[in-house]
Amino acid sequence: MSKNGIQELKEFLEEKINQLKKELEFYELLLSMLETGRNNPLIRGPRKGEKVLEIKDNTGAIIAYIFEGKGYLRIVPLHDIEASNPYFEFLIRYLDEQKRKEVEAAKRGEIPENKILDYEVRTEDGIVREVVVRNYKGGKIFLVELQAAVIYSFEKARQQITA
Repeated sequence: MSKNGIQELKEFLEEKINQLKKELEFYELLLSMLETGRNNPLIRGPRKGEKVLEIKDNTGAIIAYIFEGKGYLRIVPLHDIEASNPYFEFLIRYLDEQKRKEVEAAKRGEIPENKILDYEVRTEDGIVREVVVRNYKGGKIFLVELQAAVIYSFEKARQQITA
């Protein structure tokens, strides 16, 4: 077999392994939902017109989804995180800071008061099921920072539980 053929085979196998890993994650999620008996927000899935962003930890495992709609975001963790967890509160502090900046911008007349960023944490038995961010303006910088805050918060919260 030529070097080129070996390289093609290697790439094919790597791609197949990645596909199987994603399939395994999906089946593990389904099994987890069946075992816990909880209504996972993912069952409600992305709503019509929402873009789906996968949020992955440092190992490449999906830890949350961000569903992006017109003027809002829904952050859905895949693992149980208590709303009182200090690492989850890091995400809340980040959102509070963004809201504070927009309140200041509204005072200066830069944005209307009814367009100030706001959020709601939806819980079930103290477990975070979804964080809804309203008045999202589509900024790439905000979205990248939000993703970083979600990764840090959710990954650290999960590590704290398993430690």
